[in-house]
Formats: sequence, structure tokens, C-alpha cells
Amino acid sequence: MALTLLLRTWELDRIPPWLWFDEAGNGLDARELLQGQFRLFFPRSLGKEPLYNYLITPFVAAWDGTTLAVRLPAALLGVLMVPALYIAGRALWQDNRRQGSVAGLTAACLWAINYWPQSVNRIGLRVNTLPLLLTLAIAAWLLWTRRPDRRRAIFFGALTALTLYTYLAARATLFLWPLLWWTLPVRRRQALR
Repeated sequence: MALTLLLRTWELDRIPPWLWFDEAGNGLDARELLQGQFRLFFPRSLGKEPLYNYLITPFVAAWDGTTLAVRLPAALLGVLMVPALYIAGRALWQDNRRQGSVAGLTAACLWAINYWPQSVNRIGLRVNTLPLLLTLAIAAWLLWTRRPDRRRAIFFGALTALTLYTYLAARATLFLWPLLWWTLPVRRRQALR
């Protein structure tokens, strides 16, 4: 996690140079939130899902007008992907803890050093919220379907709903969950109902 944090925050205020149009729009939306204008959908830039704007609001309150205010939350979301990937790996191989740990650590290490996650996490865009929440939702799905109980079902449902507030592409997950449901054995589907 420390390496991931270093790679995503080193000279974050200067690399990449300047704010993108959408980053500046996110900062302006956060300013409106600080003025009490709460929304579920932000109309600026052809419309946006709100989660990232709510996440950057405390940073904009602390460092208003700076590049760091809109980019640091994206970098921190990238850092949180490291434990999320480890949890997902462990959830995928619940029956074999060693294999799950190796898979989770491998995925986390690849996320930490891969060019594309680093570059996207250095830009303050709302797309940064989707990988984290979708990874956690999939881990929650795996935990719920293998050991069903009401708390796990509620946690999975909450993460799945929250994912829809991250980025436009998250709407495709509405097709993912029924598809995953039909891949389960009949007995497990009956138990989960």
C-alpha cells in the first residue's frame, strides 16, 4: 500500500500538468456541495454520478482551488484497491486460503505497479470510484453466495447499489449480477432466495 501511495501521489500537483476540464468541473461541483446544494445527479459536463463529488468535497474544503484537492481522493481510492483486491482474491478461493492469498497479493501487486491504474489514479475523475466499489461488491457476492446470511446479503446489496453512483459504465453491472446468479448451482440459488 505504501508503494501504491508513493506512485500515485509523487508530484501529484504537477504530474500530469494542469487540470482536465472534467477535473475542474468536479471541483466546482464540490464547491456547490459546500454551499449546501446537494444532488443525486450533477448536470455539469453532460451529467455525472455523484459519489466522487461527495468524496472530494472535504478535500476541496481544505485546499480549494488546488490541483491536489481533486486529485488526492482519486489517488487514495487507488491505494484502497490494494486491500480490496486482496479481499477479492481471498473470497474467490475461500476453500484454499493459500491460493486465495497468493491470488490476492498478485492482483494487488500488479495493480500497484501497472501503468494504467497509476495514470488514471493520478487524474481526479469519477471513474476512479468504480473499480474499488465493483471489486468490493464482487467480493461481497462471493462471500454471500458461499455462506449466505442476511448481513452478507444486505452488505452485497448496499455495495451494488452504491456502485451505480460511481460512473456511467457501472450500469452494465445490472446485467452482471443476473448472469452470475444463473451460473450458481440450482441448490445454491434456492438457498439464497
